[in-house]
Amino acid sequence: MAMYERAPYYITAYGLACKHGFHGTEAEWLESLHGEKGEDGQNAEIQRSGNKIQGRTGPEGEWSDLFDIDELKNDVVQETVQEAKTAAENAQKAQTAAEKAKTEAETAAKSIAGDTDAAAKSAAQAETAALAASESAKSAARNATGIAQYTQRALAAAEAAEAADQSVSQTAQEALDGALLSRSWAVGATGKREDEDNNNAKYWAAKARAAAEEAVAPAVNVYNIIVEDRDTKENFAVLVENGQLVLVKMEKKLNATEMDLVDRQTGKAYGLIVSGGVLQLEEHPAEGG
Repeated sequence: MAMYERAPYYITAYGLACKHGFHGTEAEWLESLHGEKGEDGQNAEIQRSGNKIQGRTGPEGEWSDLFDIDELKNDVVQETVQEAKTAAENAQKAQTAAEKAKTEAETAAKSIAGDTDAAAKSAAQAETAALAASESAKSAARNATGIAQYTQRALAAAEAAEAADQSVSQTAQEALDGALLSRSWAVGATGKREDEDNNNAKYWAAKARAAAEEAVAPAVNVYNIIVEDRDTKENFAVLVENGQLVLVKMEKKLNATEMDLVDRQTGKAYGLIVSGGVLQLEEHPAEGG
């Protein structure tokens, strides 16, 4: 198997080129990338769509599939696992051969006990074969261990890539949700919150503007009387609102007046005054009192 065919070597651009039919060294492949100067290209863009990585040139270009993520991960894992299995099988075969050689050596030693030279020679040959088989077994075991470790790293890398992709997708969704919620609180009409069209900055700004206009509107020809607070010397307008007397503090100093009222039941005289910002009736002393 050529080096560029071993996963994940073909994940490089050169490896992908070899996988799809290029024949030659990496230096030859790099040289093949140089051509005549053409027209200025457009920026390349990539995106993930499902389990596909797609690319296009320019904002108006058409998206096309580059490679399948699952297929790529499966290729890496399957090839490394297969190599691990093969190495383990070779190790088992080497161990079996060593045991067989040992048995044959013992058998040969017993069967030709009368021929010392032949027995010694057979034993030496058997020992040599056993040593060679033992070294093969050790080598196969080392290869199996290395491939198993590589398999673990490949699986960990695949899981990390999947986790990173999920994190990016989650962050993008959170950013979108945040933008929609901000718009909901600003102007509504997003469907993110209940009754958002009657509870947003635009709605309350309109309400505040209407209230301000309503507050300013009755400033002309609506004051029945202007009285001065005896304590603070501030001016207040006495108004009737919803059938009740109310005080409205005047920012502009106006000519204050005094107002006397007579109780229709008792005939007592009272002065309408303001003291400490509170509208009050002050009983006048009786004449001659």
